[in-house]
Amino acid sequence: MEEQFEVIKAARAWLAEQVRVRAAEGTRQPSPATVDGYRQEMVRLANTGDPWKAAADTTKKSTFFKRRASILHFCRSIVEADLKEQDQLQRNGGLLDSVKKEAWLKHVKAIKGALVLAQKAPVDVPIEKVERRESKKKDLWKLPTDWRGILAERMPKYREAVAITALSGCRPQELANGVAVSVLDGELKIRILGAKVGQDSGQEWRELVWRLPSENPLAILLGRLVFEKVGPKGGQIIAKIDDPRKFSGAVRAAGHRAFPDFPHEITPYSMRHQVASDMKNAGFGDEISAALGHAVSDTRSGYGSWELGHGLSAPDRVASARAVKVKPPYQKLVMPKYD
Repeated sequence: MEEQFEVIKAARAWLAEQVRVRAAEGTRQPSPATVDGYRQEMVRLANTGDPWKAAADTTKKSTFFKRRASILHFCRSIVEADLKEQDQLQRNGGLLDSVKKEAWLKHVKAIKGALVLAQKAPVDVPIEKVERRESKKKDLWKLPTDWRGILAERMPKYREAVAITALSGCRPQELANGVAVSVLDGELKIRILGAKVGQDSGQEWRELVWRLPSENPLAILLGRLVFEKVGPKGGQIIAKIDDPRKFSGAVRAAGHRAFPDFPHEITPYSMRHQVASDMKNAGFGDEISAALGHAVSDTRSGYGSWELGHGLSAPDRVASARAVKVKPPYQKLVMPKYD
């Protein structure tokens, strides 16, 4: 039974490494809906006879990564469940019982099968022809520098929401939850409660602050909107939208009307990319991740670019619930190879 115990030992090490890697990457626990999606996808992939070959049968990287996540989630689930079952069968000398030993061997076989499948995960994306993914930040340089202000002026119903999104890059869901905006003591402050927060991911809250008076036209616009509601002495308002999808649809429609020659859709995430670009242009570092509601520094690499930025639009300072973590390097676990 030495081979079986080696499989169990390898399975425990693999699970521990999975936990460490996912924590280092800031990966959250999947929701019940996501788990159900993984299950359905895995059934489809397994029915092809070769899940990894089927996973690579796409032109989109995002589709492959979804399928990869489904396969690895399946492997983790099998290993976790069968390790637990075999542990119970081993207790109190259970393997001396021939019936229990037979059941134990079946669980070990299932664990080995899951490890073999997990080991076949390709290191690189195995797609021969990749369809270019349309980025939210693509060609933003083709828009005028004041495109966000133009958009806000064309959306009277959502002017406040657009001004907040344009300045802070907040998510539509965060606007639906309510965003606090204040003008007090010579400062404009936007306080956002995070919509994507886990035990080790996201920011429970974050604040972006601009000094007043400001040369930033977006800060001037939002400050004026606050004064219109609270009076000349300043104060705080809670800005809120009813439906994130309707808001996003309204931004798209206004973008088409305002910039009919722009080849891509303008969405709230276009403004999120622009905020990241502004902050990069202004010389910010980890504060960009905090401003976007992230807890890990490397996430900002996917948002905006220095050359698209207008440093004048960046906040003067950013505060957040937790310090931004630098993603730690890790050594990949070398697993034993099974036939």
